[in-house]
Amino acid sequence: MKLLYKDLSQKLNENRYCLNRKRFLQQEQLLESTVDFSIVQKVMKDLIKNNLIESWVIGGGSALSYYTDPISTIDIDIFIVLKKKSFLIDLSEIYSFLKEQYGAEPVDEMIKIKNVYIQFLVAGDKLTVEATEHPNIVNQIPLFSLEYLIAIMLYVGDRKYKSRLVLVKDEQKYDDDILLDILTRHGLIKKWEMIP
Repeated sequence: MKLLYKDLSQKLNENRYCLNRKRFLQQEQLLESTVDFSIVQKVMKDLIKNNLIESWVIGGGSALSYYTDPISTIDIDIFIVLKKKSFLIDLSEIYSFLKEQYGAEPVDEMIKIKNVYIQFLVAGDKLTVEATEHPNIVNQIPLFSLEYLIAIMLYVGDRKYKSRLVLVKDEQKYDDDILLDILTRHGLIKKWEMIP
């Protein structure tokens, strides 16, 4: 699989440009034009160092943008594996730490650190846990592989993912054998076959 972009931050800044163009047309307030990705790396290293999380992987539109055209998204979806295993998910300790250490502010379901919006999602189901265990490492940054992103979009089944899946299927940058294995093990073959 040949990837055109080696720099994830470049792709994230393209996402921000696309989003600002959309916000401008809707007469909404524009976001800062660049994303300082070093903040994300520092924050995640600190969360691991302080035993708040075990590991992390970037998913969602930010990860998908690495493999395909920019996706208009305000946030970076970060899937985390928590140190403390519990039936109830509580991110308050993480948010308190980020507020104290970085001046983070909650914004809807996200947290804003300087000019970066992050949404933390706990890898809890079998598929996302497996995906966090097999990341694609890009410039020392863990991303969901394209094959796992496809599987997760199919699993979640949100309508917004259909156009993304059509694009990904059309571009065929994924590894067929790896994708087939993942989809078979997670019962998602029929959903994939329904994507034109």
